Amino acid sequence: MGSLVALTRGPIGFSLWDRKKALEPVKKEVSELRKEAIQLHPLVHSLREYARTHPDLAEILRRYELV
Repeated sequence: MGSLVALTRGPIGFSLWDRKKALEPVKKEVSELRKEAIQLHPLVHSLREYARTHPDLAEILRRYELV
C-alpha cells in the first residue's frame, strides 16, 4: 500500500514542482512590464492633457487607443 501511495504522489509532486519552475520566468517578465507601465502612466496622462487643446495629437492618440 505504501508503494502505491509513493507511486501516486511522486508524479503529482513532480508535476507541481515543474509547473512552479516553468512559471518563474513568466512572473519575472510580468513584474518588469508592470514597472514599465507605472513609469509610462505620467507620460500618457500628460499627452492626454495636451491633446485636449491640440486635435492633431488627439487623433494620433485615438489611433493607438490612448484617449
